[in-house]
Amino acid sequence: MAANAKNDKGTQMSTDDIFQSLNILKEEVKDRYRIEHAIEELTPARLRRTGRTMEGLCPFHVEKTPSFKVDPGRGNYRCWGCGEHGDVLELIRTTQNLDFQHAIIFGADKLGLQVDDKVRAFVERRPATRKPQKSMVRYASSMVRSAPSSLASAGFIKTPEGIRQPQANRSFPLWNNGGRDSAGNRRQVNYRPEMVHEYRDVDGDLLMCVLRVIGRDMASGKDKKFFIPARLAVPTEDCPRHLLEDHKHEGKPVAWISVGPQHGEAKPIYGMEDVRAWFEAGGRNVLMVEGEKTRDAAKRLISQADPDGRWLVLTPQGGSKSSIYADWGPFFDIVGDRKLTIIQWPDADKPLVRPNGKVEDRIALAVNQMQTVIAQRAFDRGVLDNLTLGQVVPPTDVESGWDVADAEKEGWKPEEVIQYIKKNSRRTDMANLELRKPDDEDNKICLLYTSPSPRD
Repeated sequence: MAANAKNDKGTQMSTDDIFQSLNILKEEVKDRYRIEHAIEELTPARLRRTGRTMEGLCPFHVEKTPSFKVDPGRGNYRCWGCGEHGDVLELIRTTQNLDFQHAIIFGADKLGLQVDDKVRAFVERRPATRKPQKSMVRYASSMVRSAPSSLASAGFIKTPEGIRQPQANRSFPLWNNGGRDSAGNRRQVNYRPEMVHEYRDVDGDLLMCVLRVIGRDMASGKDKKFFIPARLAVPTEDCPRHLLEDHKHEGKPVAWISVGPQHGEAKPIYGMEDVRAWFEAGGRNVLMVEGEKTRDAAKRLISQADPDGRWLVLTPQGGSKSSIYADWGPFFDIVGDRKLTIIQWPDADKPLVRPNGKVEDRIALAVNQMQTVIAQRAFDRGVLDNLTLGQVVPPTDVESGWDVADAEKEGWKPEEVIQYIKKNSRRTDMANLELRKPDDEDNKICLLYTSPSPRD
């Protein structure tokens, strides 16, 4: 006889009910967690499209010629060199050292799906690990990705006046536009974010929000930050009426849904609503940082030391790792051929030592990646000669991951921030940039440092 347990609504759940819920979650993870996204998030592999499939150097063994093939349509991968293969759940199991049930919960948490408390407790009743975790290979040639020659539109619907919006520390419902809960029903998901970051365009119109939510990480069992995208869109037909807004797009009702820009679509840059005012004030300095929280802190500090508004602070959605999809078009539309200095202040990430003993300079990787994209977009516009790139060298006597938000928390004064930038910046030698060429998506950028200095 199946054991019974109460779910979070107080009703009985048998083990059969729990297994049915896990099966539904499994199918939703396989359907919504796209295999190419999972590979880029969970492995060091860098993929390039080859027709309907994708390929790259295998993250599970050392090779010189790509034999790692990914089929986004079928949702699977296979290395024809070492034999590793599977779907998104097998990838989670292999990279996170999890058994099958824990992998389902891990994938659900990655997607921000609601997991019944009794289902989670049932899975967590035993250890998550299944075998020694497989070490993965990182290739120098795959570390920095070239910016795509073109990006698809994300199809944002600008949020009209009077529409309700997510707020910090208040519950906000989102329609997941096709997903299902553990009982098999389409559902809404309620989030209570500790922070809400608003992505606006250069005209100040709201495009989307990122909800900063604290939840449990299945791999570690500890609380972790999750970033949930929220935007107005035309929902599926079964969206409840109470979630529909009093507004229509092209004659169809809209609702807030938990979907961000998809693979290959342009991602907005956080802080773009400040570009026009900065440009009109004669601004020539741009500070790039990692993450919305850090950008907000840097803006607060710098604006106090820069009352004339000559500094602009930005960050691409997803940070340097996702910067190849950053939409720089509106920025360069406004600045034209003005001479600019763009300085990147990376997080103070400590070097990472791989199982094979190789040391990875995470600061250099973050800088190389983001500056590759910025230089490429300037080159595409024909204004690369008007651009100076540089990097702020973070303090060394701080914890790994330290950033400008931590500087604000520690009591740094606005003038200290400006002076630190001026004294600890290094200029990128533009003559050493090797940008993308036609039919050559694998070229990487090499950075040599000389002396820095923001423009007056």
